[in-house]
Amino acid sequence: MPIPSTPDVLPSPIGGDVLPIAANTPTGTGDLSYAQGWPVLTGLPLEAGGVAPQREFFNAVNALITKHLFFLQSGGVYPWQAGLNYLTGWSVAVDGVGYAALQPSGPDVPEVGPKSPAENPEYWEKTKASVPIATTEIAGISLRATAEDIAAKTATDKTVSPADLASLTVDKWAGRAIGEPFGIWDHLPGTETPPTDPNGPRFIKLTAGDSYNSGLLSGESVSGTAPDITATAAIALADSPLHGQTIHLINTERRFLRGGESGVIEGDAIRNITGEISGGFKEPSAVTSTGAFKTSSVQSLGNQSVTGGLGAQFVFDASRVVPTADENRPRNISATYYLRIF
Repeated sequence: MPIPSTPDVLPSPIGGDVLPIAANTPTGTGDLSYAQGWPVLTGLPLEAGGVAPQREFFNAVNALITKHLFFLQSGGVYPWQAGLNYLTGWSVAVDGVGYAALQPSGPDVPEVGPKSPAENPEYWEKTKASVPIATTEIAGISLRATAEDIAAKTATDKTVSPADLASLTVDKWAGRAIGEPFGIWDHLPGTETPPTDPNGPRFIKLTAGDSYNSGLLSGESVSGTAPDITATAAIALADSPLHGQTIHLINTERRFLRGGESGVIEGDAIRNITGEISGGFKEPSAVTSTGAFKTSSVQSLGNQSVTGGLGAQFVFDASRVVPTADENRPRNISATYYLRIF
């Protein structure tokens, strides 16, 4: 079997004057139909009552086939239709989103019927990439109008060539939501940080006194000493929906983010540490300690007092119970945090 090779590009579907292909051939005619194809009459000699096939029907077949080929050549994926049957693994498109069938569905699938991809995730799953939408008239890929275009009533579908498409770039930073803080491990070589292009999405670095934030913050304030530092600033970008709002510069504060009600601030705290001293104070061996207390020394006072007894020193040492440092913290690894503001 020969190895397939890329065929010549089909510049357009084959045109010409056509006749519509009916579902069934009308009785006594030589019309082409989907059910009968070319009828028997077209196979008989004319002198025996045969009918010559009509050129327009040949044009109709060529046009239909080449429209499908042109569609597939342009990268098109057929839209889902309730009247068609689909088997596992087959692909369709709905509003420019690709889906692959997880199990059979369609009008002739017993006890199943048609299953819309957008509404039946047990029958369809989205493919990883959006599906190019080709046309049968123009070689290329159709780009749908954006939501912004629609809102501004300037929506027009545009058609570009593959070369034009290759020149397009996707702004990966635009996927961040305004008001979303996110961390980047910028200590790793090759790490990318958010751009400062004034014509694109705008970000601030949640660090006090950083030139990255030039012209984007006002009223910056840093107070306290480590580890209890408070650093705040107001967003100063008129076009931002966050303009004028005060935010915490958590890179400088070294403050943790945690789930809960947004914006609630909690100060430094630790869990309670307990210990106990117990025993009689007339015999050294009877004095015991637990938890954070340690019995450092116990000395009998003998007859040095009227009643006798013990002299004792007890040491409170939290490290006997928990790990200690010059600040309270859970296990962690740092990242540099940014916030999208526009």
